[in-house]
Amino acid sequence: MAYRPQPRLSNQAAQSIDSDEKLYEIVDQIMKLPKNQIERILGDTSTTAYRRVHKMLALSIDRILERLRNYKNVKDIAGPALSDLTRSLILLRYQNARDEISNDLRSILESIVSKLVNDIKSLQSSDSEKLEELRKKLERARSLIDAIAVLAYKYGK
Repeated sequence: MAYRPQPRLSNQAAQSIDSDEKLYEIVDQIMKLPKNQIERILGDTSTTAYRRVHKMLALSIDRILERLRNYKNVKDIAGPALSDLTRSLILLRYQNARDEISNDLRSILESIVSKLVNDIKSLQSSDSEKLEELRKKLERARSLIDAIAVLAYKYGK
């Protein structure tokens, strides 16, 4: 029987950026997966490919966080933020198309990027509470991709 991707894990990963508790739960769950299950998720993911994707995505998140610190107007944040995340998505899909990143890992990371994009697009005002919540989500997403990096380096090819 062929291994089928776990859409549930992708959904959980995306939802984990909504709260600190959810983030802890998914990171704990991922770190406790049996080695064979981690290896199935990673497939033939190369550490070099993941490092490139992680670097681009982390840089995108860090730039958005910097803009949140420096600007208080959502219009100054949304456009460049979406552009940064789009570049990360392109690199992710490129590495997947080259079979350097597994479909499962692509799906997980894509769900995180998609969630961030949707949260940014849904911002209608420069309400400081909403911008603060976005900042927290970005920081959680950064933590999540860093946790995945641990597994990619430990079990990747």
